[in-house]
Amino acid sequence: MAEICIKNIYSGKPDAKDEIEFEGIDDFVNSYFIPDSFDIDSLLYGSNCFITGYKGTGKTALLYYLEYLIKSEAPHACTSFIFFKDEFTETKKQQYTGFSQRIISSITFGTDPLLDTTDFEYIWRWLFFKRIVSDNEDYCENLFENDESWQKFKSIVDKIQAPTDRKKNVILPKIKLAVPLKDPMSQTEVAPELEVDFSNTQNSYSYTEFISLLDEAEKQIPNLRRTETPYYIFVDELEAYYGDADIFKRDLCFIRDLLFSVKRLNGILCKLNNKTKIVCSARVEII
Repeated sequence: MAEICIKNIYSGKPDAKDEIEFEGIDDFVNSYFIPDSFDIDSLLYGSNCFITGYKGTGKTALLYYLEYLIKSEAPHACTSFIFFKDEFTETKKQQYTGFSQRIISSITFGTDPLLDTTDFEYIWRWLFFKRIVSDNEDYCENLFENDESWQKFKSIVDKIQAPTDRKKNVILPKIKLAVPLKDPMSQTEVAPELEVDFSNTQNSYSYTEFISLLDEAEKQIPNLRRTETPYYIFVDELEAYYGDADIFKRDLCFIRDLLFSVKRLNGILCKLNNKTKIVCSARVEII
């Protein structure tokens, strides 16, 4: 028998995302082992929706395994992945969308780090509402019934202008509201676009209007009617490193408000359909 050198033993790629996309899903799934003590159904159908752990412990791998289980049960299911601080070339997007009906997008900060912003909960709601509207469009309007409630929800979300490339959600220091508004004091109509400055939200009429629109959009969600198509949003690669103290604090607030937002929205979405859910992974390392 020929000797086997350690260098010839394939140990897999360092990242589960690359392992699956370049080596294939079948070998990955066949090598995946779920302990009997772990209730994986709680992430798909139960109240659990957060995956935490150090780098390399398998958070991303578990998200992809959950997607495999979903597609095994319902091949027509829609799974949407949001990667934090990630960029995608056209080639990589083609690789990521190779697995049936997977929708990919990314979230990055703009050049301004938004250091003055410590409340990201409404920004997360906006990102998730945009993702829901966009996914429904990508899935040929087959995730929600196209009734009056859906049209109202969509019209509210569309009033908050999104980046040109909706697959790359860049969190900019300023956005615009594309809606005619009246000045509350003079009752005169102002310009049809209001600029929302996230770095200066104190006593800001435009920021108040931004919050008001998102509150109104959330009120519409319980009235939406889901189709039978399973729909899952996975958020991955959310992390915070202690390098710069201000940026570390910002990222911690971003993760904190993600947890609040996911829990809040899942409480609403599960009432529409028990196969509608947001699952996210995150890690914090002090280096």
